[in-house]
Amino acid sequence: MMNLTKREEQLLVMASDGLSYDEMAAQLGRNHETIKGHLWRLRKKTGAKNTTHAVSMYKQEKFFEAFRLIFKQEPPTGLA
Repeated sequence: MMNLTKREEQLLVMASDGLSYDEMAAQLGRNHETIKGHLWRLRKKTGAKNTTHAVSMYKQEKFFEAFRLIFKQEPPTGLA
């Protein structure tokens, strides 16, 4: 489990939509450096190599959460 804050999740969704740091900053009323810092801490927290990797990890986790909710069981071995 990644245990992300709402802001971290929001930034990952924005990154997955292809927004730049400046675009994220403008939408959130923050500056470029604040966004950069949030994402740096998020990468450290999750062990992601870069923001793209963090987005991939987040989407995979959300997929498995949905699988568990729908099928009431863990995904098959090798899928997770």
